[in-house]
Amino acid sequence: MKPWLAPLLPLVALSGACGLIYQLIWERMLRNSVGADSTASAVTTGVFLFGLGVGAWLFGRRWSHPRRVYALVEIAIGLLALASYVILPALGESLTAAFGLTLETVGRARELAVSAALLLLLPPAVLIGGTWPLLLATFAPGRVSDRRVGLFYGVNTLGAAVGIVAAPLLLLNHVALGPALGITAGANFFVGVGVWRLGRRVSDQVPVQSDPPPAANLGFPALMAGGSGLFGAMFEVVLLRSMNVLDASFAYVFPAVLMVHLASYGAGCVILTRHSNSEPCAVWRRVGLLLIAAACAFVVGIALRSLVTWPEHETHFAVSLLCLGVGAPFFLGGIYPALVRVTVSETTGLPEVAGKLYLASAMGSLWGAMGTQLGLMQILGTVATTRGVIWAGLGLGALAWTVGSRAAPRWWRGLTGVAAIGVGVLWVPDAIFEPLVFVGPRAALVEGSTGVAVLGTDRSIRVNGVHMSTVPHEGRHRLQTGFILAQPAHGQVLLLGLGGGGIARDLAARPEVDAVVVVDWSRELVRLLRSPEVVAIQGDVLAHPKIRILEADARLVLPLMPPASFDVVFDNLTIGDWAGATSVKSVEYYQRVARVLRSRGVFIDGGNFAGNGQREANLAALATSFERLAVHAPTSVTLAGNGSLALDAAWVEAALGTACTSWGVFPAPCGAWIVDGLRDLGTEDLNGITPVRDAWLGFEYSAHPLCGWLHGPLRSTPSIDGR
Repeated sequence: MKPWLAPLLPLVALSGACGLIYQLIWERMLRNSVGADSTASAVTTGVFLFGLGVGAWLFGRRWSHPRRVYALVEIAIGLLALASYVILPALGESLTAAFGLTLETVGRARELAVSAALLLLLPPAVLIGGTWPLLLATFAPGRVSDRRVGLFYGVNTLGAAVGIVAAPLLLLNHVALGPALGITAGANFFVGVGVWRLGRRVSDQVPVQSDPPPAANLGFPALMAGGSGLFGAMFEVVLLRSMNVLDASFAYVFPAVLMVHLASYGAGCVILTRHSNSEPCAVWRRVGLLLIAAACAFVVGIALRSLVTWPEHETHFAVSLLCLGVGAPFFLGGIYPALVRVTVSETTGLPEVAGKLYLASAMGSLWGAMGTQLGLMQILGTVATTRGVIWAGLGLGALAWTVGSRAAPRWWRGLTGVAAIGVGVLWVPDAIFEPLVFVGPRAALVEGSTGVAVLGTDRSIRVNGVHMSTVPHEGRHRLQTGFILAQPAHGQVLLLGLGGGGIARDLAARPEVDAVVVVDWSRELVRLLRSPEVVAIQGDVLAHPKIRILEADARLVLPLMPPASFDVVFDNLTIGDWAGATSVKSVEYYQRVARVLRSRGVFIDGGNFAGNGQREANLAALATSFERLAVHAPTSVTLAGNGSLALDAAWVEAALGTACTSWGVFPAPCGAWIVDGLRDLGTEDLNGITPVRDAWLGFEYSAHPLCGWLHGPLRSTPSIDGR
């Protein structure tokens, strides 16, 4: 082994880790600045991948001093990362004004998110993508085996897998977004200096040839690179949707899925490239077999996933992720190094070829992610899309196998076997695939770009695996409606979340309520509540003239609303470890809520969380944004505002009227039960709460019970009411 290889590999891994840490932090910053649903997130990821490909292509040219360029690019990535924390807030405000977004045109929010992703993510992504061909130009300037290419690519990918886990566990659990970017930028500077020094051991200067190397035939290799990228991205979108349904979109789903995917892919890069036969036909047969194996591994994983019935929730999630997420990426990992090797077998232009093939793969990934999320999921649904992903892998594998085996006798036998597998996929029962989108019996299902909304046979409504409500009534929601009606002024009400529509229906039926505005990003939930199955149970609750639905992200809608617009703002989704809630429930978010409240308006937190760690984290953010807090001990409902929160029991009893008895959820007398259970929180009550570290970050990861061992002080904080 070369003496410089051992110290180089940790730098290659660290460079990969930095790139994925940036991706996670930048996506979080974009969500908080301009809002985003799952479609915008898919587009953001696609833009990031596209930038990597463009960078690999741009920097794949021959450089006289690649070592210097490589070091400067790593340092430039760190500098751009530091600048991004300052640029993004102004970018969000500028784009909102440029697009002329109003409450009436909020449906154009995706255009805003995509524009923000292009402006913010594309420049650093291009630089990050450029590190790959520059690595090859510096440390593998001539012809090398696919074993060496696979080693570099695999170690870089494994480093990325470590980075996607390090971002929440080692950074965002302990420091704010700004310092997290600073630490990661420092790592980039370290890589730049290390590359500069190690590159001198290889060669101070790569000799420039008088004649360029012969052009490689990139047509079919680029097609296969794009095809494998397409298949991999389609697979990843399906995997993310399935795991989100399984675990209620909690904050670790995205890092966990990417970690398993990248670790398996990186292992495949290292292990499956340890092959000495570089004859083109043999390489094409190997590429074909790897694609077919990836598709078959996905089928086997789905079958195993359908058999998983682990009683412990976390174990069920982990086993399901391993079943679905390990096999296909492992086999895909051996394809790109093989394509690079077969393409440069007659040329020394390794960095240029590697960059162009990387661009083809990135283009395939972009179209795979966007096409699956924006088109196939909406038109075909998850089950049919999953079958399509499997057929895509089998078809691409058959094509590569055919190219490599045409000269071999009886080559058609293998092709016949692949066709038989493809036909067999048609006969796999839907019951095997359905756990990907819903677990349990259902009465109705709506799929679309933002996820899956399901009406169960028990009349429960779930969105992306999260229980929203039971129709037509849910006792917990009627209790929370009582707190809204108990406020002295509740003519104008803003609901941040639709649930099952019951709260909006009960409020609209009250004569003293003038308007109910509902903000919810799930377009599938709105369609489900208007479906014949739900309407038959509770009627079309959204048709009431007092109710207005805004299908958008609350973070985007709140700044568009006039200040001091509402008497009451209610939010029921405050579980601290849900990705849909955690990045929303930040200090920045609560400050936007406070802006739209009237001077004596009240924000009501539904108290929908589990454990004191999440409770304390939410109170810490509320205490930073509002002057007064009060907690209702029996229900954990929290009131927040800048005026008096005092209530009169007799007035509350009269305001609720017949609801005290007809709803069947309030202990008698209901007015006294609500008022006596409330307790104001003073400064002395909040002294033990861990302070909020960042206006955007809040406590997105650290409140999750799986990670209590990483941050004991938060979860060991005594509860405020002694529970």
